[in-house]
Amino acid sequence: MTKQVLFFILITLCMLTSCGDNIDIRQGETPKFVIYAFPSASDTIPITISVTKPAGHKTPVLSHATISVTCLINGKVDEIKFADSSNVSGLPVLTYYAIGKHKTGDRVRVSVEPASHQDGLDLTKAWGETQIPESPSIDSISMDTIFHKEDNYTRLKVAFHKTHGVQYYAARVKGMEYFESVDSVSCVSEEIETSLEPLLNGLTDTELNFGTKNDFYHLMYVFDSSQVTSQAVTLHLCVLEQVYVSAYRVELFSLSPEFYHMLKSINDINNNDIGEHGLAFIQPTYTNIYGGYGCVAGYGCVNSQWLK
Repeated sequence: MTKQVLFFILITLCMLTSCGDNIDIRQGETPKFVIYAFPSASDTIPITISVTKPAGHKTPVLSHATISVTCLINGKVDEIKFADSSNVSGLPVLTYYAIGKHKTGDRVRVSVEPASHQDGLDLTKAWGETQIPESPSIDSISMDTIFHKEDNYTRLKVAFHKTHGVQYYAARVKGMEYFESVDSVSCVSEEIETSLEPLLNGLTDTELNFGTKNDFYHLMYVFDSSQVTSQAVTLHLCVLEQVYVSAYRVELFSLSPEFYHMLKSINDINNNDIGEHGLAFIQPTYTNIYGGYGCVAGYGCVNSQWLK
């Protein structure tokens, strides 16, 4: 999971940093830190640090030597290791790992500030915090085939009970894809037909007729479980049947409020066709970083078995 989460962080960073730049241009701000960290109940928390680049300002010289990164777990200092320095879209990106023991219910605070000897670094302290939610558990899962709008769909029925204290969730379907021409097998996220699952279908028929999109970033389908009055939830996850997919599994996530609102904000921006054509104001992407931008957001995850 660590590599998958790190990949997700970097992709999110590329996307949201540009949104942060737009905010800076409008508000005339000085450069600010950008922090991303997505803790779960594991031994390692990847942390990425970058900066915004407002119009009229130079990109700050960011390096491991010029900043101080801290991770607090329930108020206690966690061990931090520097991992990597890279450049994404012309901006410096530093990667760290918090390598302590992390468990469900932990409150995690990540902060970054200029190192004490770096008086010339024109940045102020930024920080964000979250709580690690309990991972969900899958009660049952089954697979069959249905016919919808002239196509066959593989339907995965996933039953689970709401996790205590968790309102927000996400589901993702992975397919085992095999291409004989190149003799390779890969595990790929599959697109879900959201019109066949009410919890994922946020559009009316009228909106669909007008071409409004209902896409989900990174094919991670978020939903608010408060729409279901009972504790038991059954998802109907339908993916277009493909001859090259030999097996499927479901990833079920429990999300902190910060994680849900970040993903929902990205989805809302991506699905705003009018905004893409310059006819509407785009709301800034969600952030819970005080003094900067980005997101510190906890999550839990469980994988089903592979179904063939």
